[in-house]
Amino acid sequence: MFWAHGNYELKKDSNILYVTASGPFNRETIIALKRDLPKVINELSGSPWGEIAVLKNECAYTPEALEELLKSFQDRTRKNLVAIAIVFQEAECRALARYQLESIFKLCTYLKWKFCEDIQSARSWCDAILSGSAVH
Repeated sequence: MFWAHGNYELKKDSNILYVTASGPFNRETIIALKRDLPKVINELSGSPWGEIAVLKNECAYTPEALEELLKSFQDRTRKNLVAIAIVFQEAECRALARYQLESIFKLCTYLKWKFCEDIQSARSWCDAILSGSAVH
């Protein structure tokens, strides 16, 4: 077992979960995230909800972290996650992280995703998806 690499903060605002994370990310970090998520998700899962992930620094994932992240997103979609917007802030490895995340999102049935330039546009997109007024 290794020490967790990367850190994160969870915050809920209405029907949106904000995850602010700084990498790089290994399996242990994603396992810790999966352990902390139910506290917030239980408040959201009664109806469709969205997520905004703000990724900072070196935001690449190890292969083992990606396996755990896929399981986590599949679990979140079963608990009514319908949309995720990703914002890179002062992030290295954007192209790699984008490729890694897209490979996971494609395996999550019914999950809509979008890479946004800033938090405001991410929130607007999530709100539009949740209200049913957006075309993705």
